[in-house]
Amino acid sequence: MSEFTDAIVFEQPLSERVRTFLRLEFLFQQRRHHTLDSSPWSLRASLQALLDIIALTARSDLKSEVIKEIQEQQIALSRLPGVLVGLDMASAQQQLHDALRGVQRLSTHFAGSVLRSHEFLDAVAKRSAIPGGAAPFDLPAVHRWLAEPPLRVRDDLGRWFAHFAPYETAIEVCLKVLRHSGRDQTLTAHGGVHLHMPQSAHQLLRVSVVADGALYPEISAGRHRYSLRFMQQRDVDSRAQQVNRDVPFRLQCCSLLIA
Repeated sequence: MSEFTDAIVFEQPLSERVRTFLRLEFLFQQRRHHTLDSSPWSLRASLQALLDIIALTARSDLKSEVIKEIQEQQIALSRLPGVLVGLDMASAQQQLHDALRGVQRLSTHFAGSVLRSHEFLDAVAKRSAIPGGAAPFDLPAVHRWLAEPPLRVRDDLGRWFAHFAPYETAIEVCLKVLRHSGRDQTLTAHGGVHLHMPQSAHQLLRVSVVADGALYPEISAGRHRYSLRFMQQRDVDSRAQQVNRDVPFRLQCCSLLIA
């Protein structure tokens, strides 16, 4: 439908694994955005994104969770030919294979060791836990570092982020494959509410809503029912309210789970 050409997509993870992947994707996207700007504020934002990535990847189970997701997707694609929508199956398999090799080469606790081996990063991480704790008077070393030529500062950031490139690649591939596993359904939320009874378990919900309606869905997902309640907020100073009219939307229920 043409009305969804400029739609906004809202995603709801249905597992802790996918929730972590989406958070890491968000942080890696922030980093890529700020590499386009060499201002001290963007460099600070890149540094904070790095520290957040280190905090998430320091989980002892993350490596095994990423490997497990890749392997499960590989099995699903081999057993369910044609499951992907708009994505070449052979290319997806090759990307998963390459991502798996990259993650397998990482040591399980490498994220923590990156922080411990860089006194500079460790000091910033400790102060950043305090609101405003990264101010120049708290971290003069950072203030001095940001006064270096931007190219040098960006090189330092690039060197630190390079440690996490295998995770960035793997998560990007896994989420891309997962998002192409769900077929669009055009539905209507009557009176602003829609209840969906899934026929099987899913990993991710994607809801597309027209961009010009000031609408967003509040999504509640249980094992046997997904509830979507469409809210409208004309401006951030007013309270959002549930709409009481019919709302057309698109729904993708994405999953590569093998029973």
